[in-house]
Amino acid sequence: MSQMQSEQEKHPELFRPDLNVDRRQCKHVVPLEVLALGMSKTGTSSMQRALMILGYSDVYYGFAMVSNIREVEMWMEGMHAKQTPKPGQQLFGRTEFDQLLGHCDMPANFFGSELVAAYPYSKVVLVECDIDSWYKSFDESIVTAAFNSVWPFLSWLRAKYVAENDDITFRWLKFTFDADTKKEVLEKACDGYRNHYATIRRETPPNRLLNYNLKDGWERLCLYGEAYLWTFPFRMSMIMRHTMRSFRSSSGRGLLRSRGRRHGLWYRD
Repeated sequence: MSQMQSEQEKHPELFRPDLNVDRRQCKHVVPLEVLALGMSKTGTSSMQRALMILGYSDVYYGFAMVSNIREVEMWMEGMHAKQTPKPGQQLFGRTEFDQLLGHCDMPANFFGSELVAAYPYSKVVLVECDIDSWYKSFDESIVTAAFNSVWPFLSWLRAKYVAENDDITFRWLKFTFDADTKKEVLEKACDGYRNHYATIRRETPPNRLLNYNLKDGWERLCLYGEAYLWTFPFRMSMIMRHTMRSFRSSSGRGLLRSRGRRHGLWYRD
């Protein structure tokens, strides 16, 4: 990245105004056509970009919450309803997902089984990679970012953007891997990975499912989606770098809002 770039060019998330959209007041406006339900760090950023190239609009990606932080509370409610429900609390279904994702052609993955059931006409793309490669990327990006020394401190201060992202990141780690500490997350990561894929394959009818590796390129993806066959190379994004930059941007944005100054504190490993 050029040293001549401004901070705004390098980290645009820090400078965009929060959308401040209450998703509970939203409704279904476009058909949800594709569910890309691969585990985080298997190429979800690359798949997002590929689907947008193929014409799908507003492809939902985890860091979308940084631009509309009010969504975190609703996603957290759904996670607790699934894993630690209160008496009488209902699982999220079509109504809630339409509110959260009604503006998107394609959403994210924690509620894989629920999304498959809620949108029976959708196609499901399950991106998978070698588990050892995934583990290395997961450790060096999500785990490293979540358990660094700056992130929990800013969360403890309840710095906006950081606190909400910290809350949902640790709920996701807890509910996906049954883990609370960095050691537990790493020990249970591979089992959580395998369980995720087994669950999606069990819950998805075979005629709706595409098992996909990013190395497969455009052909299988285009034929599956009945889209124009692109001939330029399918390139995997710099996913780990993008993830670390996004976590750092969230930290910087939290400081920017909580202290009212145009500067950020960046964690460097």
